[in-house]
Amino acid sequence: MARASLEYQEQRDPQEALRMRLHELPAVRVRFGYRRLTVLWRRDGWPVNAKRIYRLYTAGGLTVRTKHRTKAAGRARVPQTVATAPNQRWSMYFMSERVADERWFKILTVVDQSTREYLCLLPDQSLTCRKVAQASELVAGQRGTRARSPSTRAVNLPVVSWAPDPIATGFSSPSFD
Repeated sequence: MARASLEYQEQRDPQEALRMRLHELPAVRVRFGYRRLTVLWRRDGWPVNAKRIYRLYTAGGLTVRTKHRTKAAGRARVPQTVATAPNQRWSMYFMSERVADERWFKILTVVDQSTREYLCLLPDQSLTCRKVAQASELVAGQRGTRARSPSTRAVNLPVVSWAPDPIATGFSSPSFD
């Protein structure tokens, strides 16, 4: 090994002023990471780059405090009221299946939640919102009622125009607020 390498004395500035400032500024700006602090120091006229700030930031044991986030799925859902009379609440379910020649078909199922009666079974290769609204209107005409609940898959202009003020809603999947 070369003698010059063994006797080398580091000439780099210890940057004490920068280290002191590094502990002051994050105390005021808690949510700022090293990149945003670099921008602030450059605005103040300090000759720094992000790599230097990152090195001093981690050497000082500083980290951005993360906010504790609650998951939407973990929140308690409000239970729906139980349907006590026929035509009080309907549910729409969409099922799909593949036939032997590998073509898909879908089935719209409308169920009265009180009586558990199947009000409509509509098989089709393409269930558009218009077809869903027509089938719902047909069932409502047969039952003599306007109780309805469009599923989240079917909420589109034809279904919303059919059900502008739904009496009761019972979704086949959770609603996304």
